Amino acid sequence: NLELPYNVYVYVNKIFEKKVNDVYLFNITEEQKQEAIDNMIEITEVAEKETSAEILLEAKGFEDVVVSITEETVDVVVSTPELSEAQRAQIEDIVIRKTGVAPEDIVISTLVGE
Repeated sequence: NLELPYNVYVYVNKIFEKKVNDVYLFNITEEQKQEAIDNMIEITEVAEKETSAEILLEAKGFEDVVVSITEETVDVVVSTPELSEAQRAQIEDIVIRKTGVAPEDIVISTLVGE
């Protein structure tokens, strides 16, 4: 029985949720094919931004970080009981640089493991 770190588990689930089912498509127009390709590119770009932010945050000492980008916000969950204002500012700076979102669209939460 393989046990994965929480952030790896969340990341894998995130990819499965966003991934379009691999289905062989027959009788669809070129426009529909292009739309499907564009959607996959967008999903991939979002996943790359999330992963990039998570990796940099963990490199800065934040453990078990999960970054989730939606249309309206970027949610950041850090496995720690609390964050100082300086830590929150550091997280916000990294997320802004890696995702390009506005500061008011970033939600930072803490999570303490069991």
